[in-house]
Amino acid sequence: LNPSPEPLQEATCLVLANLCEDPTGDWKQLQQNGAVFSVAHMLGSASASLQEAALTLLAMLCSHKECREQAADSGVATSLTPLLGSTKPDVQRAALALAQQLCAFGRAADALLEAGAASPLAAMLLSPGTGSSEVVAAVLECLSRLADSGLTQAQRAVRNVGAVPHLIQLMSHQDGRISRFATSLVSSLCPGDVQNAEQLFESGGLVLLSEQLDSGDERAQLQALSALSQLSAEPVQAHAIVENGCLTSTLQLLEHPNQELRAYAAITFGNLCSAGALTPAQLQHPSVLPHLVAMLSSSNALAKGPAAAAIASMANQPSLRQSLHELGGLPGLAALLELDVETSYHAVQAIAQFAADERFRQVLPEAGAIGPLAGLLSSPQPHVQHCALSAVANLSFVPSAVGPLCQSGALTVVGQMLFSHDAAVQTMCLTTLCNLLGGNAASADALLQVGGHVALLTQLSSPSPDAQSQAAMSIGHMCRHRPAVQALLQAETVPLLSHLLHSPHPAVQLQTVYALGALAAEEEAAASAVQLAGAVAPLTTLLLSSGAVEVKQHIALTLAHTVRGSWRLVFNAGGFQALLDVLAAGSEAVQQDVSLTLAALLEDVHQRGALLADLNSISAIVGLLNSPNEGTQQNAAKAVAALAEEEAARETLYRLGTLSHVTRSLAAANTVRPDGTRGGAANPDARVSMVRVVASFAADARYCNMLRIAIQPLVAMLSAGGAEATVHL
Repeated sequence: LNPSPEPLQEATCLVLANLCEDPTGDWKQLQQNGAVFSVAHMLGSASASLQEAALTLLAMLCSHKECREQAADSGVATSLTPLLGSTKPDVQRAALALAQQLCAFGRAADALLEAGAASPLAAMLLSPGTGSSEVVAAVLECLSRLADSGLTQAQRAVRNVGAVPHLIQLMSHQDGRISRFATSLVSSLCPGDVQNAEQLFESGGLVLLSEQLDSGDERAQLQALSALSQLSAEPVQAHAIVENGCLTSTLQLLEHPNQELRAYAAITFGNLCSAGALTPAQLQHPSVLPHLVAMLSSSNALAKGPAAAAIASMANQPSLRQSLHELGGLPGLAALLELDVETSYHAVQAIAQFAADERFRQVLPEAGAIGPLAGLLSSPQPHVQHCALSAVANLSFVPSAVGPLCQSGALTVVGQMLFSHDAAVQTMCLTTLCNLLGGNAASADALLQVGGHVALLTQLSSPSPDAQSQAAMSIGHMCRHRPAVQALLQAETVPLLSHLLHSPHPAVQLQTVYALGALAAEEEAAASAVQLAGAVAPLTTLLLSSGAVEVKQHIALTLAHTVRGSWRLVFNAGGFQALLDVLAAGSEAVQQDVSLTLAALLEDVHQRGALLADLNSISAIVGLLNSPNEGTQQNAAKAVAALAEEEAARETLYRLGTLSHVTRSLAAANTVRPDGTRGGAANPDARVSMVRVVASFAADARYCNMLRIAIQPLVAMLSAGGAEATVHL
């Protein structure tokens, strides 16, 4: 085999080939002595007979793995490729035999592909000389293996020679091996290649596949469905498959006793639905939808994924969601959430659509979807995680789902996801946190464990007003859980919230007011922090500028929690009008606190002068005399007594009926009821204040004659004792 005359090399190759035919270990000695490398060099000879002899010997040697490895190392692919296109039939067949052996070895197959062997192999399908079934099968086998090694190169080779129509013809070949290889090649080479796909359609390949589905021959049906299951993955081919009448047969095969057939039918049908190849009318047809729902709970695992994909593709249509629900599809979808990644993704896509529909949101907890959905929040697949988060965010609006979602650990994961830079993810996380914390404040512990409160604080500085508003609301909900208050105080929450009181967005301001109020309500230290952050002034400004009663009530409550009785802070920020607004909007307890501050302020003549600048405000104070709260009545009486000392105020007080009210109260206070109690101003301090009012009017000549009706109760009070009252009397 060493350099010698070609006739001698040829003869040597023939002898060695004969030796290799015997079931002995001669091939092993040849392999160990490097015969493969020597023979490989002969392929470049100009002698066709030497090429044939060398190819024959190499084919025999390469039936053994060790020799195939040496052939790959020798670079035989480069020399072999031109010989596959040889005009000498014997050389071409011998080259094909060697290629068939080499294609079985991955590295050698890769080398052949790189050398361009797919093109001459594809061209052999068109050659008139390729008539032998054995040769055709060998060519198809080589192409199949090369396609496995590099699909793009194989597609290009078949496309360039226009071999698709010939492959389609071979699909119906009587030799089962040939038809299987041809079907496999059609299904792998046509999808993803526009020109090959067009040749498939134009050559009637889909019609042939449809006929195979109706043939009744399980092998033919299996081949056809195998091809369709791959072709249908491309939207263009999927539409063509439906147009060529494959749908009905595919549906029928979903119920076939052969499990493999059922699986391929399910995959094909699922792909057709996912690609949108079926019209809404077809999807809603009674012959289609029940199949899909049944496949969700099928024992055939391969059918579940495509069924979920099909349902996911149509779950965005309200009418189909209704139909799927009526067919009992939700429990089946919920069960698929815990399967493999692809199946769970399709299932969670569909579940997310149902969760977004208020008609079915309430049903999902009963269908068992909450636990699996919470689990998918931790999925490493971003698209799965995103769909699960969407579903959880919508489910968080369902009161019955709040508890189970918190118990499933959803808050922990959502708190971590809030650190995401994706605006859509942040929005869904904030929605979830608002609803879950609002329904279960104690679940804030789970959020604190993962630092979720820090992410919430970050959102307070978001450029999005909606994000700021939701973050503030979530913090407010957290503050109803006392352990969370300390964590929020340590994280410098109060200054951030106080800054938001100056936001130009009313929704942000309102939720900030809520958060500060909830924070200050729990602990005195928190209230002090809110005061130190300078929140009282902007809160007071908001109170004065707001025209909505509910908003004023909300702000008044927050101020009450913040100042904790020190209403002079509010007075310093907004004057008497701020206190009067609080009186109008606050609860009984707040009114009592504020009226006490008012009474104390009005004892100062300078403060009275400031209030008298707006005489209309006096009516609000007078109105408190009718409060059901005795403490508020007493404080109001003190305030009115102080006002009555001012001449300008007495006229307004008189017009408001204050004098008549005081006289009636004093008269009622002298009357003992059957139960032993007194009516009117029974409290001694209140009586003193009312007598002060009468005394101030008595000193005014304008009203002295009008006080005759007050003489009797005043005389009665002289005998009742009480030094301070007596002085004024």
